Amino acid sequence: MSETTDPTGADLARIALRSARAAAKSAPQPKRTCTTTARTQRGGGRDPLAFADALSRMVAERGWATPAAAAATAGSVIDQWSAIAPELAGKVEAVQFDAASGTLHLRPATPAYRTQLTLHQKQITAKVNDTVGPDTVRRLEILRPAALISPSSHDDRTSAPAAAPQPAATPRRYTREEAPEGYREAIAAHRATWTQQQHINPKIQEAAERQLRERLREPEDHFADGRQALEELQRKTTAQQQLRPSDAARARALQRLAAEQAGLTSITPEAAPGPMDRTA
Repeated sequence: MSETTDPTGADLARIALRSARAAAKSAPQPKRTCTTTARTQRGGGRDPLAFADALSRMVAERGWATPAAAAATAGSVIDQWSAIAPELAGKVEAVQFDAASGTLHLRPATPAYRTQLTLHQKQITAKVNDTVGPDTVRRLEILRPAALISPSSHDDRTSAPAAAPQPAATPRRYTREEAPEGYREAIAAHRATWTQQQHINPKIQEAAERQLRERLREPEDHFADGRQALEELQRKTTAQQQLRPSDAARARALQRLAAEQAGLTSITPEAAPGPMDRTA
């Protein structure tokens, strides 16, 4: 009698793997759906462009939107308004253009034209950008209707030369003889009072005397050569007055010789030489 054992451990794993492979072969394969993403082909910047578009792109890329360029653009929009919309000449006026916000301010002559501007804003904006450059005007600001200035009167007013400014009148200068009598009397009284105060005030007198002494005294640097010569002469005189030892010895030798010739054995004090004031 044979005994049967139940599979365990690794045997169970092998059985499960074989059954899974058999099931996978018998089961139908699902179809794969391929999704393709549409790619937009970008140009390399070499596509042909209009001159205005190329110029605007270059200005934007290089940051040339300076205040002067903005002012030139604003002036170009306003100046070319009659060429942009000739059918609106004399009926709608371009008043102002803000380059920072891209807003063009238009003033209609009547409420009817204001309504027409409101309805055709997109068309007018596109027409302006076609003339002055792309993306120049982004919105329109429609003002209240008012009487418009005719182009002829506007041109005359702007072309009229400004009046030359009149030179300011220079004030007349009076001479001493032409001065009013009251002015001359006031000056005379002031001078008399000032002279009296100047003589009475001791501080003013002391300052005047000090200035006079300083003015009379000549500067010391003018006598530098004389003082130097005087000092040199004093030094020579002092040197001559001092008795040198050689001169004293010579004087004593002469006295001794004279005494020997006279038959004297010694020199008397009276015969002793005194201080010599002058040298030979």
